[in-house]
Amino acid sequence: MACPAGGMNYNKDGDKGRLLMVKDVKAFRENRVGALPDEFVLKKKIVAFPNDIKYKGLVIVDNIEFSTNCEHHVVAIEGLMHVGYIPNKLLIGLSQVARIIESRANVTTMTIQERLNQEVADELNKILKPEGLIVIIIARHNCMTARGVRQRNSQTTTSCIRGKFDGDLRMEFFQLLNLRRK
Repeated sequence: MACPAGGMNYNKDGDKGRLLMVKDVKAFRENRVGALPDEFVLKKKIVAFPNDIKYKGLVIVDNIEFSTNCEHHVVAIEGLMHVGYIPNKLLIGLSQVARIIESRANVTTMTIQERLNQEVADELNKILKPEGLIVIIIARHNCMTARGVRQRNSQTTTSCIRGKFDGDLRMEFFQLLNLRRK
């Protein structure tokens, strides 16, 4: 079912076919001002280049801010993403990691954190075809912090792993993330 006022389609799994009230659509659109449509961001060329130096170490791009809206409650999900990968034949421009995250999070559609996590990991995996990839999201959900149970300090953490990311590699990833926070 389409909602012409918001220009969005609400036939996705999980939203049970409910309609948003006009005030909710207006608030949602107001919160998403400046967000780039998914199609626009993805049409921009993602710069991946040959791994001529045959780098096989861990590449980490962390603390990438994002904001999206929960498809269940139409309120903000805001947080940080942390990405690590072991290159194969390609490396990626570091700002391109943020661009991919923006293309998945900062759009005019709603999502859930678990789907967002998978979509970012799948997009990076498709472009890079790395030996291994990990995407961690740590986010605050306004449905938990600003309404309902009002648990202001709650955070939700999800992870998505692709390819070879065994115990030692995972440990290295988390140790390097922790070093940056000290």
